Amino acid sequence: MVDEKLNKGFTDSFLCRKEGMYRLIGLSLLLLSFSCSLFQRGSFRNPANQTTEDYLQKYEEESARFVLRYEPKKYGDFNSLIRDREELYRLMGRIDLNHYDLIPSRLTGDEIVYRNLFDLSRVKQVDFNTWLEMKEDIVETYLKGDYVFRKGLFYYTLSGLKLVGTEINHWTFFKANNFNPHYERKRLILDVFNRNTIHRFKDGTALILPSGHQVFKENFNYIMKDFKSQVGPDIEISPFDLMNYDSKKLFPEINGYQVYENQKYQSFLHGETLFDPNYACKTKFYFRSLSRRKEAKIFMDTLLSHKSRLMRELELTNNEYDELMVLSLGILAVESKMGTSLKYKIKEDLRIGELNLGQFGIKLLKRIKGRSDENSRGLTQIKDIGPLLEDSSYSYLKEADLDNPQNAAIATMFVLKEKLGYLRHFSSRHTNITEDNWADYLYYFYQGSSSQITKGLATPPLNLRIQKILTIKENSMIFRDCR
Repeated sequence: MVDEKLNKGFTDSFLCRKEGMYRLIGLSLLLLSFSCSLFQRGSFRNPANQTTEDYLQKYEEESARFVLRYEPKKYGDFNSLIRDREELYRLMGRIDLNHYDLIPSRLTGDEIVYRNLFDLSRVKQVDFNTWLEMKEDIVETYLKGDYVFRKGLFYYTLSGLKLVGTEINHWTFFKANNFNPHYERKRLILDVFNRNTIHRFKDGTALILPSGHQVFKENFNYIMKDFKSQVGPDIEISPFDLMNYDSKKLFPEINGYQVYENQKYQSFLHGETLFDPNYACKTKFYFRSLSRRKEAKIFMDTLLSHKSRLMRELELTNNEYDELMVLSLGILAVESKMGTSLKYKIKEDLRIGELNLGQFGIKLLKRIKGRSDENSRGLTQIKDIGPLLEDSSYSYLKEADLDNPQNAAIATMFVLKEKLGYLRHFSSRHTNITEDNWADYLYYFYQGSSSQITKGLATPPLNLRIQKILTIKENSMIFRDCR
């Protein structure tokens, strides 16, 4: 809680009528204005061998992958989508206008707050040739990580939707005028369309935009304490940058550390080979509020401390290990709610003496159904880990208690390495699986749904469990020092 002295200082820097939000917003903007963080956007890379047409093609490839994540068959495979540029362009326009239930608009997303904020009923897509004439603006916007740019009197999405600004709910402008009657309407419109967190006025004050309300609901002091408890003192980053991290924004290294997801995306964008050492980079991991989840914290600390040893044991590259590490946290979440699931506790901990009633009941039901397979056990619900651990330095875990987060973490990596072999063998049957996104599809093998891969039908964002895993992945940050 901010004391009265600080409250007085905030009064001139930010206007807010609700006292509760007033303190929090004041703290947030103070941190934003005076942060000495190194985690700031850098200048754009523009290698000499990369042309505007190259980057436009990258955008089209990314758009095709986006479609295939949700509809792997309906609109054709990857090659057919990028082959017909005009048809892909029209498809992305229809998607952004929310014409499809299964594919979310890249303008409004899935969030109700933005669907209600924008009225797209009268919006049209410009013709393909007009879109091509704006390719310099499109590429510049794409490289910045934005989605909407202004040209002349109008605003355009990367998909060619032509906007005027009146699509935004008028209450946004009403609030801006109340805060600062001299606000710049054009800049505000761009900030809203690009779903930025705040709109800054020239006098240093700021208006919190819809996406910012969620950000500022949490106390920044707590966020930083949580961050430091996970990654230690080596990485200096402001709370605002931390809460607004986007893997598509270009950031320089922080105290010698690079953010893996950002590094991977930039490598894709610029046609580079992602640095992929076979030795274990010095690695730190952050997932919001992980420090409050005791078993999950131990689970991830185990994977970080055993990284070098497990990489050698499982013959994994640095990138492969980090992908599997984040995936394992997602599996921990969906299989046992990071050890807090009531269903999991009944299954593992309901006992009479030495008899585990939960496991006995599951085996009995399987026998009735004519099944003889082993029960899944532990925090990540693993079946028969023994054969995978033979001849390894971790063979002592064959009979270990997988309810222990340290044991479960190591065992999960062995299972995922086995499933990765299956995925690589069958990946050619699903055209949307690439070196950039294979980890999004690996859980199909983990949960025994391999036919979704072999038949080319897997749609990760539409699988409820994988949705949760992807959410955890998007909110995780891996910092690596590979020097």
